Amino acid sequence: EMAEQSIIENKERLSSNRANNSSLIYADSQNGDILAYVGSIDYNNEEIDWQVDMIQSMRQPWSTIKPFIYALWFMKLPLALDSPIYDLRMKIDKDEPNNADWGFWWLTTIRQALAASRNIPAIKMFFNVWWEGVVKKFLGELWIQNLTEWNKFYWYPLAIGAAEMKMMDLTNAYMHLSAMWTPAKINPILEIRWPNNNLLYKKEVEMQEKVIPQWVAYLMWQILSDNRNMPADWVRQFTAPWKLIMATKSWTTNIVKDDKKLPRDWWLMTYTPSKVLWLRWWNTDGSPMIPEAYWWWLNSWIRKSFLGKLLKEWYIQNETATSSEVKEVVISKISWKLASQNTPAWFSAKSLSYVLTAPTEFDSYITR
Repeated sequence: EMAEQSIIENKERLSSNRANNSSLIYADSQNGDILAYVGSIDYNNEEIDWQVDMIQSMRQPWSTIKPFIYALWFMKLPLALDSPIYDLRMKIDKDEPNNADWGFWWLTTIRQALAASRNIPAIKMFFNVWWEGVVKKFLGELWIQNLTEWNKFYWYPLAIGAAEMKMMDLTNAYMHLSAMWTPAKINPILEIRWPNNNLLYKKEVEMQEKVIPQWVAYLMWQILSDNRNMPADWVRQFTAPWKLIMATKSWTTNIVKDDKKLPRDWWLMTYTPSKVLWLRWWNTDGSPMIPEAYWWWLNSWIRKSFLGKLLKEWYIQNETATSSEVKEVVISKISWKLASQNTPAWFSAKSLSYVLTAPTEFDSYITR
């Protein structure tokens, strides 16, 4: 009821941006319960393809897939949150991929690149984790099930969300980031009874195999839950009500019409160490929204409304994420090494890294 009410309250914002539908799923990553499920804004409205359940429908997630590309990168290479990465113009055969703002940041950090959803660093990571087969296998282990068909090849656009996926499958994938230890299997059915009220089935919590190590989930939480990592003009829209701390990832899919790039549907993912919330709004027939509908605030209104209702009833609260496998290091912003005594303060950063792969060598690029 809270989820449906939050969507209906923002129906005028949908229509004013030429969007007609919205969906929401809210799940508990520690016991597998689905706490709210809205597949369409109006199940009985034939004008918006009424009975199409968009939580089970295939759509491109674009940048909401990036945290898993970064997670895989951390699992493969000895990195810290502030290890440097270059956001530069690049050419891949005949392709010249770009960022959403058509600009480049030059020298940045892993933390900033993910929080600001830069495309070029994510594409570089794709090539650094041994390409498509490795990424597909990893995503498949997270329950994103449609990538293994023999005739589907995506190449580097896979790293920025070109492959179609189900919102339900992505919910399960994010449960691996949400539950710092081991996520539960999604199972919305609590019990089944006969007409005479005798119990036929009662749910028992089943756990999934842990795919993402706890220390990687913790590092992803450090990036996505800290608004200081975001561009300044994003912070106001992504801040949860009542100082609730949540990890957040957003982006849109596009369509080109009359030589204009227009937003087609908006995704917004939010999670805590025990809950995962997904929001989308779009047109069910795939038609685009207005050009001004391009930014993150579209879903943020519904999110703030829904979270406000949960907070009012004490259904959600701040949770602490910890990891004994992560330690603080002072990293050089121009290399993957430790800052040396010659590294200027503006090229040094206190960072976090996995204890077993934390850098041990000092930066020798700078001398007095």
